[in-house]
Amino acid sequence: MLKIIKMTKEHDFETNIEAMHAYSIDRNRAEKVAKAFKENKPAETMSGRGVIFLTEKCNLNCLYCKRKQYTKPDISLEDALEKVEKWSKAGCKYLHITGGEVTIHPGLVDIVENAKEHGMVSSISTNGTSSIDLYGQLVESGAKFFYISLDSDNEEEFDGSVRLKGAFERVTNTIRYLVNQRDTYNRDVKLTINCMVYKENFHKILELTKFIESFKPDDFKLIPTTKFMDSLTKEQEEKIKELIESEKENQEKFHFFFYRLKHFSSMRGLKDEKYKGIKCYICIDERNVGPEGYYPCNIYFREGGKPIGCHREDDFGTQSKKLFEFAKTHDIYNDPICREFCCDITRDFNLAVHNMLIRKS
Repeated sequence: MLKIIKMTKEHDFETNIEAMHAYSIDRNRAEKVAKAFKENKPAETMSGRGVIFLTEKCNLNCLYCKRKQYTKPDISLEDALEKVEKWSKAGCKYLHITGGEVTIHPGLVDIVENAKEHGMVSSISTNGTSSIDLYGQLVESGAKFFYISLDSDNEEEFDGSVRLKGAFERVTNTIRYLVNQRDTYNRDVKLTINCMVYKENFHKILELTKFIESFKPDDFKLIPTTKFMDSLTKEQEEKIKELIESEKENQEKFHFFFYRLKHFSSMRGLKDEKYKGIKCYICIDERNVGPEGYYPCNIYFREGGKPIGCHREDDFGTQSKKLFEFAKTHDIYNDPICREFCCDITRDFNLAVHNMLIRKS
């Protein structure tokens, strides 16, 4: 059962769930998960989101990307549509489609359209290099949240880092198109720009921030690579403080940007003692599906963790039981993947649920 740990300042009962600014995370979800865990009952519904890793293939070859070889098959359109139907029946409201590069998959528009028919809101992670026509189809089909990567403010550097000539022009055109759909045509579209930060571009992080802001995204994230984050110097940490200070006036506008800046040097991992005894509660009421099975979270899939079960063989109830068992028994603090790569949003959600359980004990 739950290990009760001594309260410290870090374990404040009032962990602010809303400060995470994640569309699929709120206090209501955390309370449902805490209730299920306390009552020792697998979740019967999906309060979180369903995530489909549609393909490992990508048309780019980014310098910082770790997944260089495509060894797993794509998820078929049939499998994806089956997930949408089952998840919607379980109450799931959010579908996230990611890869690889999802716009390569021929069934992407059909999946988004089907999700809308089932009352689900779709979010898409894409590198932004596909045709404007395709992004237009996705908007028309009901995709709402778009996450697009932009890691440089000039064509030569960007095209060189992703190893595709003309990529910078394609990506910036896609960003402008989505913003225009939002502002000119009042479409319900939300754009977040992801900016990977590594040794080669950190020296111009202030300029990069201003460049990204010039596109008028709804929000953006500076995401340090794990290697870079673990080797930050004092001078670089001072640069982050300088960035926070210079951007204070935008704090209410770019919520996730500031949330992530607070964790810039510790965005990933469970190395802090305060995470001892905390479980992976977030996996209880969501699904993360790759070609070979389902996983406790998207990071567990990306970092090569073993699937918990086969999504083609286990029914919804069986999946819920296996995920619940993982939440109850798995020592995430000493799991090499969780310990090294667990991200700040997941940690904060799990910490919030943990505090709710302590308070109810």
